[in-house]
Amino acid sequence: MAELTYPSTLTDDLREVLGMMNFQTGPMAHAFRDAGRAEIRKKCEEEQAFILDWLIRLVVEAMKVVHPGRG
Repeated sequence: MAELTYPSTLTDDLREVLGMMNFQTGPMAHAFRDAGRAEIRKKCEEEQAFILDWLIRLVVEAMKVVHPGRG
C-alpha cells in the first residue's frame, strides 16, 4: 500500500468529510457491511470512524492525483 501524506492545511473536501455526523455516515457503513465489504461493529462510533477513515483516504489519494507534490 502506498504512503499517503495528509495535507498541511485543511482543504474544503477534508472539511466536508470531517464535519460529517454519524447519521450521515451510518447508512454508508450499513451498505459496506450489508455488501460484505467490511466487518464493522454495530456501534455508531465504529461506523462513523470506518467511513471517515475511508473518505479521508479517498480525498488524500485524489489530491495526490490532482495536485501532485502538494502537501
